[in-house]
Amino acid sequence: MLDKALQILDAEGFEALTLRRVARDCGVSHMAPYRHYANKDALVQAVLGQVMQSFSNAQAAALTQASDARGQLLALGRAYLQFFLEHPGYLDVFHYQPADKPRSFELLIHNTGQPETWEALQPLVQTISAIFPGESMPETMQRVYFYWFMIHGCTTLVGDLAPEDHEQALKLIEAVVFTSLPRK
Repeated sequence: MLDKALQILDAEGFEALTLRRVARDCGVSHMAPYRHYANKDALVQAVLGQVMQSFSNAQAAALTQASDARGQLLALGRAYLQFFLEHPGYLDVFHYQPADKPRSFELLIHNTGQPETWEALQPLVQTISAIFPGESMPETMQRVYFYWFMIHGCTTLVGDLAPEDHEQALKLIEAVVFTSLPRK
């Protein structure tokens, strides 16, 4: 069921993901998913775990593509963007908030609702710390949020472009990231 849910999410997006749809695509009764998931929120939490694992793997692989922190920052941004271009339906679940935990700034910044999201951002925290050594943790976190928001926003914008424009958009994003870094 989890594999089928990921396929639906990847092919048709978050709105198409329902327990009834998963059951139908698995060829089981519409009540069968309830033996494993209490409701859609429970299914989405399971899906989120799989999405975050795949995302974390992509981020870890990106870190190996560059030998210095500046290059790693670019590789992390590129991997973030490429991950969601390859799996556009995953973007909605990446920051999913259950109905009983409405989205708030506090939840976004401290990720008390989705610790998996916070964990997946740790390579970015470490890379920013290496680029800006000696900064306090609050200063480092301001930079982390800046890069995260910038790359996430770019990902949302680029996702709407035709696939043949993605590489050009990646180069623009890299130029913006380089501009924001201190000179060597």
